[in-house]
Amino acid sequence: MAKFQGAASALVGLIIGALITVGSLIFSSLFSLAGAPAEFNPVKMIFGAGLAAIILMPVIYGLMGFIAGAVGAALFNLVAKISGGIEMQFEDDEHHAEEPEQHEHVKPEEPIQQ
Repeated sequence: MAKFQGAASALVGLIIGALITVGSLIFSSLFSLAGAPAEFNPVKMIFGAGLAAIILMPVIYGLMGFIAGAVGAALFNLVAKISGGIEMQFEDDEHHAEEPEQHEHVKPEEPIQQ
């Protein structure tokens, strides 16, 4: 459970990191067009915020997702142990359950002797 939760969260982190990268590209371009001070360098902002986001966000989200999945699975196992677990009953649906076809037993042919 924890591995799946960590992988899914890392994927979400990658998507969010990509959105932050695109956002930093757009805003740094707008600031430079609006007459930003000479100290403002949009390339540094793009590579600084964008690259850090696309690397750090999946790692942070994946780690936090793994921890949350491990804690959630441990709590579920504890509650299931104390309460006796989850009981499930299944019924056969008469309309969907079909009897298996009966095949005649076919004897294998005897080998041809030469």
